[in-house]
Amino acid sequence: MNEPLAIYLNDHLSASKAAVDFLKMLRDHHTSDTLGPFASALLSEIEEEQRILVELRSRIGCGSTGIKEVASWVAAKAGRLKLRNATEVFGVFETLEMLMLGLSGKKALWQALQLTAVTDVRLREIDYAGLIERSEGQRARVDRKRLEVAAIALTGIP
Repeated sequence: MNEPLAIYLNDHLSASKAAVDFLKMLRDHHTSDTLGPFASALLSEIEEEQRILVELRSRIGCGSTGIKEVASWVAAKAGRLKLRNATEVFGVFETLEMLMLGLSGKKALWQALQLTAVTDVRLREIDYAGLIERSEGQRARVDRKRLEVAAIALTGIP
């Protein structure tokens, strides 16, 4: 798989798998507060978008890259270990910040694919404008949650 488009799609799919892992962690560890349902709703959206990436990957005729998938899995597990060792509120803050950064990257993905679809028919018939708007909304929601816990996470003062 030397095609840059295939590499690009696989890289973003790997990153989305790490995001899913972090969201599941937040959902499972925050069942008694608002963060659990928040993470669950975002998780559903990210999983839906993963299906779009898998479909696009199939359209261009590339499969998975085992090495990158393993590396992504290891990175996600290392991230979970780091966050587990942090204080609860600080771990939430860092997780939300990582998700926010990832959502910025996902918006960039949809923008790049939207432009590329003009010349590559394999990328057509996807609502990129809707996906871009959705990414912006997701990032804004995550950023609001992140800022809710920022001061407590960084100073320890409620």
